[in-house]
Amino acid sequence: MEVIKQEVFTPEASKQFAVEVKNELMSKAKELHVDVERAQTEVKKSQREIDNIMVAIKAWVLTESTKNELVAVEGRKGEAQKRLETASLMDERAVRRLMDMLPKALERYCQTVDGLKTVLGSNLEPF
Repeated sequence: MEVIKQEVFTPEASKQFAVEVKNELMSKAKELHVDVERAQTEVKKSQREIDNIMVAIKAWVLTESTKNELVAVEGRKGEAQKRLETASLMDERAVRRLMDMLPKALERYCQTVDGLKTVLGSNLEPF
């Protein structure tokens, strides 16, 4: 019981909690930024390929393989656009809003720890 009090119920533990959450949120923000960049690149690349295929079609080079390639590239572009939309929903601004909520989360953590102190202190015998 004493070890729990010394390790969990300290202001340092609360600060460490806040630091860890902030670091995790920033890490996720960076991952999302990379995902957005990859999806944007894929959309642009797919659009260039579609444009090239359309040039071939306009030049009367319409074959089964041209048609199949156009369908495949349009599919890849659609998938990349979906990834872009999803990643954009949770962009860095959203993570920053979560970080703004961190003080409230820290307050709730402290309240939970205080409640745990009460429960452990009244219901358990010391080790």
